[in-house]
Amino acid sequence: MLNRIYLVVSLIHQFTQDGIHTYLTSILTSQFISNVPSAVLLSKFSADFTSIYYGVSIGGLGTLVASLANLLAYKQVSLNASHVSGKFLKDFTFINLILLLVLSLLKIILI
Repeated sequence: MLNRIYLVVSLIHQFTQDGIHTYLTSILTSQFISNVPSAVLLSKFSADFTSIYYGVSIGGLGTLVASLANLLAYKQVSLNASHVSGKFLKDFTFINLILLLVLSLLKIILI
């Protein structure tokens, strides 16, 4: 669906011209549409599968949406321990954003 919107297609083409941009685009798109759909979307625009793989793997950190596993974990906490779901969400987001930042930068340094 997103690959039919001209603006989206144009931006993705622009941001997948080299390895570092493909990597960063994979991380960013994972934060909004989850890491698996992000990999599928970006693989249609770039043959740099290594950068996509690293980007969506690291991009699975961050927001709840970044990975389906994140959403499933939060759902279980909210169902089985609703009294701590707010604290879980706050701690989860903080830890994941720190890990996302550290691992993203580490991979950039190693590229």
